Formats: sequence, structure tokens, C-alpha cells
Amino acid sequence: IAKTDVQIRTYPNGLRVVSERVTGASSLALGLWVKAGSRDEAAKTNGIAHFIEHVVFKGTAGRTMREIMRSIESRGGYLNAFTTKEHTCFYTWTRAIHIEEAVSVLFDLAVHPKFSEKDIQNEKSVIIEEINGLEDEPDELVFDLFEREIFGKNSLSRPIIGTPQTVRRFDRKSLSAFHEKHYRASNIVIVAS
Repeated sequence: IAKTDVQIRTYPNGLRVVSERVTGASSLALGLWVKAGSRDEAAKTNGIAHFIEHVVFKGTAGRTMREIMRSIESRGGYLNAFTTKEHTCFYTWTRAIHIEEAVSVLFDLAVHPKFSEKDIQNEKSVIIEEINGLEDEPDELVFDLFEREIFGKNSLSRPIIGTPQTVRRFDRKSLSAFHEKHYRASNIVIVAS
């Protein structure tokens, strides 16, 4: 059994870091968790947390889409993200020697999104296709239907992905407003092992 050393640190700006050092490990799992999910959305912005999670991979203030993907994957690592009702998580798994690049990329995705109108328009059709594809996956659709029945008018009743109607409304202004409200240090937890 490997020995572990877990540390928790909260910085003055509210950013929390939970780290675990595993003796003998040469890989690094790193997640940047933002307390922003579909439960934080209004009915007219349903799906915006998920949309932001997608569109930040198209480019940031400091990196193109290609540079984002190559930054980790060219080093043999893995980079991805997901959105839930409670959180949005950007995560990577790579060799521990690449920790600086991994941290830099995750912060760039979360803190410096470009939100270009071209990328926003392109991503709308991608996500609407994803929504339409849910009808072909009854095991996914049943959860959305179940939650709609259980939670009624509460924001938890709405699908994480949004609806075609809400997704079509997203623009740079709405994405920036949601991002500015939720993507701040006090809403972010970094978890590293």
C-alpha cells in the first residue's frame, strides 16, 4: 500500500487546493472544480454552464484550440471536462513532471476564455445535435424525465445540456455574465494527486 500525504490549503482570495502526494507515483491527476452547474442557471439560460465547458476548449486568451489539446496530449496525457448540476470540472491526467503545464492549461480554460462569436455560433449546432441525439439514448433521457417529475419547477428539474431554444440564445454577453459571476477564486477547488 502506497503512503499518501494529503494537504488542504485555502488562499486569501478563497481558492482552495487539496493535494495528495503518493509515494512512488509518476503520474498526476489534476482537476479544477468550479461551483457552477445547471442548478445555478435561470430557466432562460438553461444549459449555459455546459455550453461554457464546451466553448472554452475552442480557444482562450492565451491558447488556440490546437495549443490547448497539444499542451497535454502531446506529452502523453489526457485533458477533458464535464458539467453536472452542481459543478463544472476541467481535468487532466499526465506525468507528474508536467505539473506546471497542466496547471497552466486548466487555469487558462477556466479563467481566460476567449468566447469568440464564431466559436459560440459553431458550438451551438454541436450542442443542439447532442441534445437531439439524446432521443437515441433512452438510458440518458430517462434521467432527465425523472428529474423533471421529481424537482418540478426547481432548477434541478432542467437538463444539464439545456434545450435547443435556450442554446440558440447564448451569446458572448450571456456567457461572459455567467462566467464572471461563477468563475471566481472562491468558487474554485483544485484537486491534485
